[in-house]
Amino acid sequence: MQEILSKKNIGQRIKALRIENNYSQAFIASLLNISRSNYSQIELGNQFPTYEALSLIASYYSKTYDWLLHGPEFLAVNHPALKKHGFSKELPCASLITSKRILTVNDSLNYARRLHDVTYLTSLPIFNVPDSLIEENGNCRGFTIDNSESLKHLYPGDILIGRQLTNFSEIAPSNDIYIIVTLTGIVFCRIDTIIVEKELLVCQNDKSDKYFNLAVADIQEIWLAIGKYSAIIQPVINTLENMVLTIGESINLLEREVRKLSKKHKLETL
Repeated sequence: MQEILSKKNIGQRIKALRIENNYSQAFIASLLNISRSNYSQIELGNQFPTYEALSLIASYYSKTYDWLLHGPEFLAVNHPALKKHGFSKELPCASLITSKRILTVNDSLNYARRLHDVTYLTSLPIFNVPDSLIEENGNCRGFTIDNSESLKHLYPGDILIGRQLTNFSEIAPSNDIYIIVTLTGIVFCRIDTIIVEKELLVCQNDKSDKYFNLAVADIQEIWLAIGKYSAIIQPVINTLENMVLTIGESINLLEREVRKLSKKHKLETL
């Protein structure tokens, strides 16, 4: 009975991830190199997936093997420190909390070095956002993306808006993006798990399938990404406008050629 329940729970987790990402059963089955019928049995909990299949699914959805096998409650069950409130350890409060304004960080290295320097913070540019965003999320800060290789759909010049976390217990197993200020710079990543006994965050970005660790002792601030303002939208719009103009010009040219051919045909007939 326990084995059946386990297979069913694993299948439900795999199905939820597929639906969340708008993939078809046939698409995931092709990635696993199995038939859609066999994959369907995995989601229904009638068939236990192989280690290779689970590993591929975990890698594709940026999850861990243990997450798929045991669920997001796995850490809480195995580590008493996480059982009620997660890894309960306070994070330093951000200096210079601003009301209804968002300070924007353009230089990650300089910010990591001077984040407690009020003179430096007051010199940071202000980014205007709707009041409701701050009212709903509390202390927020903007971080300019200076490296487009960390995560997909983030481009140089984009501004990632983060809500400050005050305790490590606020970190939950999810696909959320976090802005982590370390002693040496800023890391944009997802947090997969917390290794409590070693006080390490297990993180991942889109540059590699490999995970990397950040020591809790090296972390100065953590911000949960709640929004993004993109600098690439306007260039894309401009490109589309140019494409439309080019297509329009081509149509006009084609119409003129058709008219010329039509006139020539009439003259030859006469």
